[in-house]
Amino acid sequence: MNPQIIVNIVSKYFGITPDVLLGKSRVRAASYPRQIACHLIRCHCYMSFESIGNLFSLRDHSTIMYYVRKVRDGMRSDDKQRAKVLHEHISSLEQTIQQYKDHDAGQEKDSQQAVACDA
Repeated sequence: MNPQIIVNIVSKYFGITPDVLLGKSRVRAASYPRQIACHLIRCHCYMSFESIGNLFSLRDHSTIMYYVRKVRDGMRSDDKQRAKVLHEHISSLEQTIQQYKDHDAGQEKDSQQAVACDA
């Protein structure tokens, strides 16, 4: 799957532009969706942390690792409300991604293995 599709899906879902999502802003309205986008790209696009970092304004691979870990840990959080909201966001976005995958599956077969999301 093309990571730009996930960028567009996440941007639309959170009501921000792809430029804001990919940019350097540290405000929560941009950073939270960015963390989720990195997690989803890691799970669905078979990209290395370094490659994802390059997509997101040349961020270091360790920053992307932190984002992915933060989302994974958030879904396992003892804070039930936080975990529930994060699960709802991820679930809704996963459904939209799956619709794109189903549409693309008829056009071309993808023989690559997904990176385990642990989520």
